[in-house]
Amino acid sequence: MLEAEGIHAFIQGEYLQGAVGELPANTEILVQVGDDDYAAARAVVERWESAEVEPADDDAEDASLPAASPLLARRGVSVSTVIGCLFFGAVAGAATVWAVYNRPSEGTSIDYDGDGRAEERVFYAGERAERIEYDRNRDDKADQIIRFGLDGTIDMIESDDDFDGGYERVDRFRHNQPQRWVVDDGLDRTIDYRGEYLMGVLFREEWLDSKGNVIKSIRYDNGHPVSGEFDSDGDGRLDTARRYDRRGEIVGTGPLPAK
Repeated sequence: MLEAEGIHAFIQGEYLQGAVGELPANTEILVQVGDDDYAAARAVVERWESAEVEPADDDAEDASLPAASPLLARRGVSVSTVIGCLFFGAVAGAATVWAVYNRPSEGTSIDYDGDGRAEERVFYAGERAERIEYDRNRDDKADQIIRFGLDGTIDMIESDDDFDGGYERVDRFRHNQPQRWVVDDGLDRTIDYRGEYLMGVLFREEWLDSKGNVIKSIRYDNGHPVSGEFDSDGDGRLDTARRYDRRGEIVGTGPLPAK
């Protein structure tokens, strides 16, 4: 409208509205003119604001609502359309910001043995380290992956300890402390072995059969084995108790009470 009156105007802040979450929510959009054009621009705006506006035909359903903008109504743009456009713009802006800050890229690579092949590779999502991949047996294939959470702490470690191409062990972490791990030796989605930590200290280990029955269990005190249970006849039920010394040697055994 100002340009049509021969007044040069420009907009400031229109792109900031899409960055909600990264910028203050009260970011304003400003229409600005030069100092010499201020009086003329002010007069145009005042005429526009005082003009009587008739609703467009396709805005009949909005006739009972206060006119959000005479200029919008004069152009036949409904309030719901404006709200929809603003919402779409906010979503598109947020998606763009997310994509920029989570753009995948490869960072540092380390060749530990100097053979020209990297044994460690770091990958980023934007500026955040996402994972580190290790090639421990030097066959040019990753066999251990350390994954990081959004807060930068370790979230999970996946390991292929038998180097057969499948990640059979998964370690979970909380606040950079190990919490638990599971092992699926046959890669058949059944747990064969699992362990738990308390504040990063080993607390319990369990071995399971193909049906999910615990067939061996060892409990720890401050990281040292103290007691355990064992399925001696292979029927899927724990029937033998064991006691251990601090070196893990069995120093006592006996039958468990029948259940």
